[in-house]
Amino acid sequence: MKLSKIKIKNFRTFEEEKTIDIYDFTSLIGANNCGKSTILKAIELFLNQEKPIDSDWCKTCTGDIEITATFSDIQEWERDLPGVAGIIQENEIKLKATYDRETKKPKYEAFIQMEIINDININDNFTSINSEYKEILKSIGITTANEWKAVANKERFKQHLRDNHPGKIRLETADWTSENISIDAALKQAIPHVEILPAVRDASEETKPQAKTTFGKLLNTIILPAIQSTQEFSELKTSVAKLSAKLRAKGEENGAPEAISKMVGEITERMSELVNIKAILDISEPDTEKFLGSNAILKLDDGTETEISYQGHGAQRALIFSLIDIIANQSNQITRGDETIHTRATILLFEEPELYLHPHLMKRLKESLIKISQKHSWQVIISTHSPFLIDIIENPKSLVLLRKTEGVLAPNVSQLKEIPFSDDSKEALRAALDFHPTVTEAFFAQRVILVEGDTEIAVLKHTKKLYSKYGIDSKKYYDTTVVSCGGKWTIPAIAQVMTKLNIPYRIIHDNDAKGRTEKELAEITYPIDPYKANNKIQESVGDPTKIFIVKDTFEDVLWERSDNEKVSSKDKPYKSWKRINELIETEDFETKFPELKKIYEFAFNW
Repeated sequence: MKLSKIKIKNFRTFEEEKTIDIYDFTSLIGANNCGKSTILKAIELFLNQEKPIDSDWCKTCTGDIEITATFSDIQEWERDLPGVAGIIQENEIKLKATYDRETKKPKYEAFIQMEIINDININDNFTSINSEYKEILKSIGITTANEWKAVANKERFKQHLRDNHPGKIRLETADWTSENISIDAALKQAIPHVEILPAVRDASEETKPQAKTTFGKLLNTIILPAIQSTQEFSELKTSVAKLSAKLRAKGEENGAPEAISKMVGEITERMSELVNIKAILDISEPDTEKFLGSNAILKLDDGTETEISYQGHGAQRALIFSLIDIIANQSNQITRGDETIHTRATILLFEEPELYLHPHLMKRLKESLIKISQKHSWQVIISTHSPFLIDIIENPKSLVLLRKTEGVLAPNVSQLKEIPFSDDSKEALRAALDFHPTVTEAFFAQRVILVEGDTEIAVLKHTKKLYSKYGIDSKKYYDTTVVSCGGKWTIPAIAQVMTKLNIPYRIIHDNDAKGRTEKELAEITYPIDPYKANNKIQESVGDPTKIFIVKDTFEDVLWERSDNEKVSSKDKPYKSWKRINELIETEDFETKFPELKKIYEFAFNW
């Protein structure tokens, strides 16, 4: 099963209940101290059944901590577990953990809507069920009294009625309850467990050969079985058995060492004075798993072989992630003889994966994380400050934006409930990100200006002298991020996402009439003519006050058209930057270029 939703209340800064939808790959973004780590900790607390500490309670709250989780994608083998079958409602499981301040122990409850089936009691004996229902049971493979007793089969029966005979079921009011429900069993058998990689972690602890560490799990599932299959291991066991037989031998003539034979003989002689008994020295077969496990160690070699603790944080985090990646690549089923044992799903909580990582490795890391998340029994949730690690194209709903309002403890949580752009816009955004990966910076900013390309960036991110000349507050300048969208056709998709996430933004783009008449513009047939993008941008934004249309192109603001056309497209960003440097020193700068001042004021004075 997969975690699909988490609700948090009275936990740290989350005084009011906040709801976060969880996907196979989910990204939490926002400024420092806005609640990203709080969400990760709440998930870890709930799924690993841990106790909160005193500081986890909201400082201004009086009630208990409440963490509610919804699970979906429930597998057939999970439905057959007694602790799970009774709490499935409409193919979902909803569990709530309430943490008391005194005991700190979680009380788990399930949200169940009691269902009454017409003309039958779900607890009736199989023999008392009428013929109509027995035919329904037969259709889903339940034909005996023993099969009917199974809780999982009764849940299958109810689900079949919901899907095919809804008129035969009436619902009572749903409520939270822990009565007659084996919540602990459900959690231990099927609810996903957590692997967490915090921002700061001592890798030497995680690589100890203990059952709960990442290395310990690899040790038990891969390393020890591989060692035990070698000839050397078999010879070791044979040598231990031979040594034991030699020590048990009677007398030196049978191979026992002289000192040991003499000592055992003396023990027997002294004991025989009191009781008729013999002493034997033996060596029991060693616990090879314990012996090998406690002595296995990982080291790193960067030219000098060292223990983990001697390496930098980057190497340590890379090692832990590599171990987790290897675990994720193992099958989600363990076969023991003819028996197949299913393993619980795992959620990887990765805090700031970009820390200590060289920039050119960022793309590889993202690909690895997405690859893990695509495995059936894994989900990945990251908190990040890096625009290169979020997945805005394939599933923009998986982006969770947290923002804090001054004077308010609880953060605002914004998340898309539906994909806001069309397939065409999606492809345009994909293309833009291939050439301009910094487009995603827009989702990390406080205020955003969306522009077409590098020329606008070169002009709007200009020298402080220009901002001073136009009387623009420096704070507005520093709080505003200018983002190149890599062309006009990408702007609508980005604007739609930002609107849904409540990120303040404005748009500056060219009119691109390029001297054509109204009639010529109306008759444009080329589907991706820049002029045709104007209406698309307007439709995506809705509010015309958020859009500044430059007449006619950005370069026309700085040059006469005859001069503008002499500037090659590849030189325009640099030429534009240089042009402003030259013009800003002229006396009639502000009066001669009034359009430029309007652009700056629109971009920053709001």
